[in-house]
Amino acid sequence: MRAKGNYRLILNASLYPQMKLASMDKKGITFACVNGEGRDGLSTFALKFKDPTIVEEFRVAVDKHKGSKPIETAPTSKTPENSPTATDA
Repeated sequence: MRAKGNYRLILNASLYPQMKLASMDKKGITFACVNGEGRDGLSTFALKFKDPTIVEEFRVAVDKHKGSKPIETAPTSKTPENSPTATDA
């Protein structure tokens, strides 16, 4: 998941078909997933959004993709947009 505007990475986790999303207040959602390499078990994450309508958009997006297989992508070329910078190291 990436932030709007600057596309900063917020969460990089695998979705799975049995993944449950639970509402948290009106503007939040919680879920359990495996996040990171070499970690065993599930971690619970809680996301809070500014607008309650974004919670439903997030739920729909997760439900749409949690059963799909990852898309294999071709290697990207080194252009200024995707080249590593000194802050990426």
